[in-house]
Amino acid sequence: MVLAVAAYLSPWLRSSEPTLLRAVPSQLTTAPGLQAEPAVSPDGSLVAFVSDEGGTPRRVTNGAGAYRVRWSRPERMLVSGSWGGATVSVRIVNPVSGTVTTPNPPVVFGDDENMCDFDVSPDDRMLAFGRTTRMGNIWKLYGRF
Repeated sequence: MVLAVAAYLSPWLRSSEPTLLRAVPSQLTTAPGLQAEPAVSPDGSLVAFVSDEGGTPRRVTNGAGAYRVRWSRPERMLVSGSWGGATVSVRIVNPVSGTVTTPNPPVVFGDDENMCDFDVSPDDRMLAFGRTTRMGNIWKLYGRF
């Protein structure tokens, strides 16, 4: 499942060493279980993440078997997951309404749950993803995501 939580991100503080940055972290989640793959919304108002538990943050997907989440715009994110089936694919999720749609063209990674990492270009026209092969592991796909 993908959860979203409103967050104030602490500004980075410059250390006395000019080449190093240090931050003062603040904890966003306290629920038991796994919370992973955090992704900050483009406007910085939300952090979406994958979790195997419910909790205080607002649930955005249900039954997605989510692995990764990437923001496209503040009102739109792409989520890779099993979506109740045997293959890993990407869906477009509206974090406000919870509406889930399939991108055009559809993005299906296959039945290997390790094949779920991807990123999308800022203009939503290219999706890059990895495949486990011995010759060329990085691929791209053009469309409107």
